[in-house]
This record gives sequence, structure tokens and C-alpha cells, in this order.
Amino acid sequence: MGSANTVENRYQAFGLSFAAGFASFSAQIIYLREVLSLLPQNEVIISFYFAIYLLASGAGAYILRRVNYRKLFLWFTPFFLISLLSLRPILKWSIYVPGQLPPLKVYIIALLILIPFSLVSGGFFSSLSDEFRKPALVYGADAIGSFTAALFLYLFFLPRFPSYISASFATAIFLLLMLLFKLRTQAILALLLAVPLLFLERPSWSRLFSPLKLVEEKESPYGKITLTEYNGVYTIWENGEKLYDFPPTPAEKLSYLPLINGGKKVLLIGGGGRCLKYLKKVKGIEVTYVEPNPALTEVARRFFNMKGVKIALTDGREFVRKTREKFDLAIIDLPPPTSSSATRFYTVEFFSSLKRISLRVALSLASGNYYSDVDSKIISSVYYSVKRAFPVVKAAPGNQLVLIGSSKDFNLSPESYENFLKINSITPEIYFPIQLSFETNELEMEKFHSAIVKTEPNTDGKPVSYVFSLVKWIRHYSPGFPMVRKNFLWLLPLAFFLILPFFKSTPSLSMGMISFSAFAYELLLLLLFQYQRGYFYLQVSLLAGLVMFALGLGSIFFKKKYSIIILALLPILIILVQKPSLAIFYTLFFLLGFLEGGSFGFLSGKTKNFSSLYFSDLLGSSISGFSIGLVLVPFLGFRGCLIGIFLILVSAAFGFKKMKT
Repeated sequence: MGSANTVENRYQAFGLSFAAGFASFSAQIIYLREVLSLLPQNEVIISFYFAIYLLASGAGAYILRRVNYRKLFLWFTPFFLISLLSLRPILKWSIYVPGQLPPLKVYIIALLILIPFSLVSGGFFSSLSDEFRKPALVYGADAIGSFTAALFLYLFFLPRFPSYISASFATAIFLLLMLLFKLRTQAILALLLAVPLLFLERPSWSRLFSPLKLVEEKESPYGKITLTEYNGVYTIWENGEKLYDFPPTPAEKLSYLPLINGGKKVLLIGGGGRCLKYLKKVKGIEVTYVEPNPALTEVARRFFNMKGVKIALTDGREFVRKTREKFDLAIIDLPPPTSSSATRFYTVEFFSSLKRISLRVALSLASGNYYSDVDSKIISSVYYSVKRAFPVVKAAPGNQLVLIGSSKDFNLSPESYENFLKINSITPEIYFPIQLSFETNELEMEKFHSAIVKTEPNTDGKPVSYVFSLVKWIRHYSPGFPMVRKNFLWLLPLAFFLILPFFKSTPSLSMGMISFSAFAYELLLLLLFQYQRGYFYLQVSLLAGLVMFALGLGSIFFKKKYSIIILALLPILIILVQKPSLAIFYTLFFLLGFLEGGSFGFLSGKTKNFSSLYFSDLLGSSISGFSIGLVLVPFLGFRGCLIGIFLILVSAAFGFKKMKT
């Protein structure tokens, strides 16, 4: 009889933990996707998002450990859906203008409304662990439920459906799980809340963009694509960022100036095809247009004549790395380097790879009549990055700053531009030779060169341009907010954990160190994935789910003391593997979760205070989230962070020997 009860308890513990993992992970990823689709500065947001979610979950694990799990299941769905449905009205309340960075308070509020359902999510673990006294099984089942949710989201929901509809489907599956375990009240509540979501998505999204008319919205691997119209001007948006207008805002300057010294074979990277309108006016021109997102090329075909244009549906960096073609000119017509997905096209390494296939490169940056100190740093970081690859770099300032890098000297004069227009029988629409003469006169050029300050170039290992953009945004809304670079205080999180093993170690202390390092490593892998492949918008659910699945397996099957030693080797592995393939990324995420789960399983056998251990696990991850995106990556770079993680994990392994049970 006792054996039967044990089997039934294990079934109940596994099933309820699986349901909790499925529900909490679905909510976590769907809300994250909603945040990513609305708010720019993705890299900082994703770090802070996980940090607040994990901190609140850890607090919930401790505060709600004595609350019956049935009540927690009852609260979860309303708390999640209230948070999800509140985000768009909050943006409207903040006088949200699509395409512009909202005030800092909006980001803070958007993340703080996570707290109620995060508390309940964390409370699941403690409540179920106390109920069934099987923490490793509960931890493992929760992780497997999370991975199941990740597969459902990745394969069926997120590629096809927006946030509200995905949330409705996920809630419906949660409803079925509740019925399976005879939690009828919870199931009925989930049903009542899931159905209205199916009808709220389009009206809510349309209201967010008003007075612009919503023409179309579509999910893509790279972000949520929205097409709007206002007074005959169509605008395409990707997530919270305006990409292009159709008819295009004048791109004559970027299209024509780099060609005035000759050249017919052009590589166009990005731009939604807007430069094609002007490039195709040049006699004998051959254009290869590179755009990885099919949704954007579909829009471009509506507005531009693509006849004769060679289209490559692939990532720009990947195309440049693999192609054997040679070009006279490469035009980078992409958003400014304010995020890792954009700044990866403004680095020394990318310009160096362009030099292999192209004689010249041209790009544009936001400029104006006044250069602030941060504007100067953004422009300077890109300028010096181009100069590392192309020995000659010339500029045409103005509201749209055009930088042209070349392997040899070239003429950038109004006379040359006028001659180019005559040869090709082109009548410019807005950018005439007289404007080039105004922009390149002695006074303007002196002002431009004085703005080029000595700063670090933008590199793959240390992308500084989007950090400068972040500083500019914070200073605009919060002038008093301290952003001190190269200050030893930024290193305190690392130093704090490095000295801990020299004192008496406890399971909770060791778990905090391990989770800090492991989550920092996970965030770095996500940033590297976005930096090298550019599309974690779709992949983030699968990658995070893979870690959760591996956590569960490790906590059940690999409760070994030496798991921490193997975990310490992973940061060194990513340093050695310069450009990981997709398979290597998946493998690294799996190994990370498996070894961290093994460490948790081992330490759970060393303590009877499961809530404290779990809280330490989430607290360490939360501190990591606050540190990585905003502080450690910008100031130490990817490699410096990986070395710091390695040192902390070695210290944690050393602390195992001094374990105080």
C-alpha cells in the first residue's frame, strides 16, 4: 500500500510540477516577446527582464512556500493576463510615439508589472516541494514542462501568432492540464480569460499606432512586422523600431555619392529596397540586394520595381563571409547601431570582411548641425571602425551623415557629383550638387573633424556603439543618472563572488555563485547568438526552453560534485570557438543547463531548506541579469565577461571543499 501511495505521490508531484513549468515558462516567454515587440534597446531589456522575473520568483519561492499550490494555480492565470493586457495601455498613457524611445519610467513600469505573476511562479516550486518532499523531482518536472512549452511556442504559436493569441492557446493547454488533475475551478477561470484574448489582438495593436492606419501585421523570425499608412505614406516597423517609409525618405545621397568615382556592381545590405529607386537610375547598374527577412522583401516588392535585381534571402554577414563575388561598392542601409542586431554591421570585423569583396563601402548615420559628446562617440566609433579596414575615409556631413571608405583615394566634390548626374541623365529629387558644396565647405568639415574624438572602435568582441546610444537615451530622460565608465565599482559583483569561497561555504551560498555565473553565461550566449545570427526573437523560446529541459535532466540524473568543474570549462570553450554554428549554440545551451541542474541536484542533498536553496539560485541569476547587459558586457566585452565567469566557477568549486552543511 505504501508503495502504491509513493508511486501516486511521484505521479502527482511530476504532473503538477510539469503543469506549473509549462504555465510559467509560456507566460514568461510570451510576455518577453510582447516587451521585445514594443520596446527598443532589446539587449538591456532582456537582461533586466530576466533579472526582475527571477528575483521576484525567488522571493515568491520564499514568501509563498506555505501557500497551498491549488491557490497558486488559481491566481496565476489572472495575474499573467492582467500584466500582458496592461502593457500596451501603459505605452499609450506615456504618450507613446511609435519609432521613438519611450521614457525610462515606461521600461521600469513594464518590468515591474511582472512581479505578481513572477511571485506566484516562484511559489509553485516551494509549495510543491513542501507538499511532496521531492525537490529534485519537482525541479526536473518543472524544467521538462518548460521545455515542452518552448517546443509548442517555437513550432506552432510564435512563428504564426501574435502575443495575445499565443497566450490564449497556451492558457487553453494549461486548462486541459488543470482538468487532468481535477482542478476544475482553475480550469473554468482559465477558459473565461483565454477566449476574449482571441478578439483583442488586432484592435489593441491598431489603437497603439493610431492615428496611423494599421494596414497589416505579421510575425517573422526577426521581429513583429507592422505596416501602417498615413496620408499616402506607408511605414514599416520591426518591433518597436521604425525601419523605412514608402515612398522612401530621400536616399539619393547614400545611393549616388559613393558612385561618383565610377562603379556599376553594387551590394545593397538592408534598406527595404529604398535605395533601389535611385540606384536603378544609374546606367548599367547591377544590384545584389541582401535581406534575410522574407516579410520585408514582400513589402519592398509592393513599392519598388525589383526587375533585374538579384535578391539574396540571407543574413548580410553570412552573405559577405561566403560569397566569392566582387563588388565596386557595398551600401549598408540599416538602422543605426543602437542594438547588437544592428551594430554587428558596423564593426571592424565586418568592414574587414567587406574589404575582401568590395572596393568601397558607404553608410549613413544620424547627424545634424550640433554634435553632442555622445553623438561624437557614436560617430567616432563607427568612423574608426571603417578606417581600420579602408585606409581612406571621407564624409559628407549634414542631417544625414554619409561615410565612404575606400581602398584608394577618391574625389568627393560637387563638380564630380554634377558630372555623375549628367553622365547618367539623372535629375535629382532633393539632393543637388549645391547641397554637397554646403555640406563639404571648410567650416562644416572642420566641425565634423573636431567631432571625431579618440575612442574605441566598434568590434565584435566589444560592441561600444550601442552602449553610447544607450547612454544618450538615459541622459535624455534622466540627466542625473550616473553612467561612469571604467570605474572599479562595476567590478564589485565579480569581486564579491571571488572572495566568498575563502569563508565558510554553505549550499545556498555555493548555489548563488553557480547560478550567477551560469545565468551570466546564458545571457552572453543569447547576446552572441543575436550578434552573430541576428534573430533571437524567434529562437529565444527554444534556447531558453532547452536550458530548462537540460536543468531538469541534470537535477535528476547528474547529481555529481564534479558537475561544477565541467561547468567552469564552458566559458573557455566559447572563447576557443570563435564563430559557433547553430548546432554548437544548441549544444552549449544544453550543456549549460544540464551541468547547472546537476549542481542544484547535488546541493539539494546537502540541505533541508529547499526554499532557501531555490531562492539563492534565483537571487544569483537576478544579480547576474542586472549586471551583464548594462554593466559587464559594455565595460569588459564578451571575452572579459567569460573570463570572469570562469574565475567565479573555479572559486565555487574550491568552496565545495569547505562546504558547511
